[in-house]
Amino acid sequence: MIDDGENGFLVPVENVDLFTDRLKQLMNNINLRNKLSNNTKLIGEKYSIEKISNEILDFCKL
Repeated sequence: MIDDGENGFLVPVENVDLFTDRLKQLMNNINLRNKLSNNTKLIGEKYSIEKISNEILDFCKL
């Protein structure tokens, strides 16, 4: 799941100018790269197969 500006960028396919702008932002801003990277890791942990599997198993025990 991408949250625009928080863990990635959403760019319409046909908008080459915005795509280019976002790439430039990433190339020139290490803090932005780190922010997006760290937030992406948190999302990955939130939706990991282990976590989701355990939640499903816990739900089924009800």
